[in-house]
Amino acid sequence: FKSSRSSAAEPRQFGGQLGFANESLGFGFGVRVSSGIPLPVSGIGVLGTFDVFLGSPSVEDPTGAKVDTSGHAFQIGLFPTYSYAFGDIRAYAGAGLSMLRSSYSFEFEGLPKEDASKTFTSLGLVTGAKFKDRFFGEVRYQFGDGKHLAVAAGVLFNSPW
Repeated sequence: FKSSRSSAAEPRQFGGQLGFANESLGFGFGVRVSSGIPLPVSGIGVLGTFDVFLGSPSVEDPTGAKVDTSGHAFQIGLFPTYSYAFGDIRAYAGAGLSMLRSSYSFEFEGLPKEDASKTFTSLGLVTGAKFKDRFFGEVRYQFGDGKHLAVAAGVLFNSPW
């Protein structure tokens, strides 16, 4: 591969993705928007993500009774990134903030169903690669109380704006 730095900022792109996150967040889908920032140092950009995870968040019952749970979570993230091109592949990495909101319902045997939710704001790391600036795969790790590891892949389109 021949490596090169782009003289222009990356185009604004948007796309969809499918992903999986551990810590009982489950499978998800999402959208993302990315854009290069026109600076003298090429490769600097920003990535915005919105993910919805469908699964069963962990709910521990201190009494040891059986708890049936169901729920979902959504996450919004903003990551400044740096990218470097190797032919048709553009690798990128960055760090930023994200907010995770997890909503779930739980039932104890014989008691009425209850709804609850939690919100976490945390630092996250992202690394990934784009192929021909169209297809991507990435790994994100969130630190803090809402920590989890997410793996995502999807397709991107150049923005008309």
